[in-house]
Amino acid sequence: MNEPVKQKSRFKWLRLIGLGGLLLLFGIPCWYYLGSALMLLAPFAEWPKALATVGIFLPLLFGMAWKYDTGRKNEIGYVVFGWVTIGFALGGIFLFLLSLVPHGG
Repeated sequence: MNEPVKQKSRFKWLRLIGLGGLLLLFGIPCWYYLGSALMLLAPFAEWPKALATVGIFLPLLFGMAWKYDTGRKNEIGYVVFGWVTIGFALGGIFLFLLSLVPHGG
């Protein structure tokens, strides 16, 4: 009777890491839309681009606040780990794809 409960809880950390990665994927459009909204204020300034980087963290902060509010503080680390891991993986894929672009020369 307890076997399915143990098996279900065994992969809980994997789902939390996936949630962190999903929050990163939601953060990329937030980054873009916040940058687009701020560029209306000062089209030729650099500060809207710098301030728009905050948008990528907004879904992560929402997820952390949700976990903290429900009393599951021990799960926040897995969510952040998933966010960082998927971020590094996407960055690596992006750099690999950029290396395939032909360079003039």
